[in-house]
This record gives sequence, C-alpha cells and structure tokens, in this order.
Amino acid sequence: MNKHISKFCLLIALTCNLPVALAADTIKGQQLYTEYCESCHGSDGRGLMPDTRDFTRGDGLFRSDIEIHASIQTGKNGMPSYQGIISDREIFDIISYLRTFQR
Repeated sequence: MNKHISKFCLLIALTCNLPVALAADTIKGQQLYTEYCESCHGSDGRGLMPDTRDFTRGDGLFRSDIEIHASIQTGKNGMPSYQGIISDREIFDIISYLRTFQR
C-alpha cells in the first residue's frame, strides 16, 4: 500500500509542478570548483590567497548550505560575486564538493 501512496504523491508533485528535491552533484561541483574557485582556494582547499578559507579544517564549512550559498552569490572582500554567473544548482554542487575537503 505504501508503494502506491508514494507513486501517487510523486505523480501529484510532477503534474502540479511542485519542486522535487535533488541531491547535489559532487562531481559537477568539482568541475565548477576547478573552474571558478581553485585559483584562490587551491586544488586541495587549503587556500592560496591571503584571507581565503582553509576548507580542510572545516573553516567556513560549519555554516549551513544556505549561508555558504549566500556567500558565494554575494562575494566578500577579494572574492567576487557569482550571482548570475553560477546558477543556484551549481553553487550547491560546489558546496557539496567543498564538504569533501573536511578532515
């Protein structure tokens, strides 16, 4: 019976244009990180530029995905704003990849 209810709910969500949650793509996040972030934050996430976060220590990753998303969108200090350059979905992919640096 639960299988039928789940299928029914999915059908309703799809036909009503309701958002369906999708997991972030860490592989896509790595590609985007390489393109947009690596030059300042380093290939290993330790940070190459002064005042950049060291993601291997979890620095800055103790915040929620929404807070990190806002930081990437708006930029701060020497970091540019990526609003309109990187989509929301892609930013969450990057965040997913950033979280792999934590030790």
